[in-house]
Amino acid sequence: MTPARAPAPPPSAAPPLLRAALARLALAALAALATLAAPAAPRPSGEATYAAAHPKRPGEVRVHFIDIGQGDSALIEGPTGKRVLIDSGPSQSGAALKAYLRAVGATELDMMINTHPHADHIGNAASLLREMKVRLVLDSGFAHPIQQYRDLLDAVEETKTPIRIARRGRAIDIGGGASLELLGPEEPLISGSRSDPNSNSIVFRLTFGDQSALFTGDAEEETEERLLKGPERLRAGLLKVAHHGSRHASSDRFLDAVSPAAAVISCSERNRYGHPAPETLGRLERRGVRHWVTALAGSLVADTDGRAWRLNGEAVGVGGAGAAAQGRAQGQAQAQAQGRGQGRAQGQAQGRAPEAGAAPVQGGGADGRINVNAASERELNALPGIGPALARRIVEERAAGGPFSSLEDLGRVRGIGPKTLEKLAPRVRF
Repeated sequence: MTPARAPAPPPSAAPPLLRAALARLALAALAALATLAAPAAPRPSGEATYAAAHPKRPGEVRVHFIDIGQGDSALIEGPTGKRVLIDSGPSQSGAALKAYLRAVGATELDMMINTHPHADHIGNAASLLREMKVRLVLDSGFAHPIQQYRDLLDAVEETKTPIRIARRGRAIDIGGGASLELLGPEEPLISGSRSDPNSNSIVFRLTFGDQSALFTGDAEEETEERLLKGPERLRAGLLKVAHHGSRHASSDRFLDAVSPAAAVISCSERNRYGHPAPETLGRLERRGVRHWVTALAGSLVADTDGRAWRLNGEAVGVGGAGAAAQGRAQGQAQAQAQGRGQGRAQGQAQGRAPEAGAAPVQGGGADGRINVNAASERELNALPGIGPALARRIVEERAAGGPFSSLEDLGRVRGIGPKTLEKLAPRVRF
């Protein structure tokens, strides 16, 4: 399996380059270690109960979200049987992770993706490389001075496993019509963020038929801002929620761009970070996104035939790009049954794929935008960057100064600045 575009450096070139970067970062080691995730409080189960009882159907894509405590690990099985492991959790979860892989017959891997060099994501990478055949390692290329990353690079060299650096714009064919599209990181790498290793996580979209799944590593605000420059590439029916449900990720704008039907959060039941954050859960719930947390649900299995996703066998809807396709199909059927006029208009409106679970609103239009001059205080409160106080000020200013004529005119409300206006641009009308 090799990238379809933009050839990567030769396998032998990557480790020395990464080691050089590690040396330059050595002085930052103590500070960097403070950002590592704590060991999971409960012992992760790693049980493959559903997967063992329900074999993957031929020609479908299956994604395993493995319960490994406070960390991330997922396994993709492509239509033709190729296997891609995304992260390997903290070292404390090694036994549980390997037991799960054995239970589903994953004795070798076509690819190992290490989204970023934090111990809760690459804790078992080195041991897996030494214990099973791995045909290719995909690395973020962000060197970070922790022992687990050094161990990973040592294992790559010892086993002579080819290693590639992930960069936006490359595509990887995993057979049977399924592919991985790399969306991040991109050059220049993000620096000066709350956590540069997180911000430069590998982000990619798995696509099969009309359906996609978006994997986000520990991406945070800065990463999402970059990704939102191409929002059409974010659409996905299934979302692996970034950074274990942290409040520093999964913004309103980002979730609107992805428009998932279902989402999975990987974390331990008791962790000192408060994952998943109530703010993140609230943003998912307001959009009607069905979500599961491995700490409560255990390991989860998502399957798709290219038309819709099932999670542990339960249909969870379409979402993402598939929602638009479904809307267009429904509209076309109505047009045939009712004549061109009304049916075509309904089809066009449905094909725009509004937020999953969004209820009709007073100020809402067919395009899913809210009319600032007609919306209630409650509806305004739900807009990105607004909240209760600004919603109340908008209503008061609207009553005192008359209707707003444009986005710039909305800036006359105290507390609404350029950044807030930028967030509101795709969500409002006048």
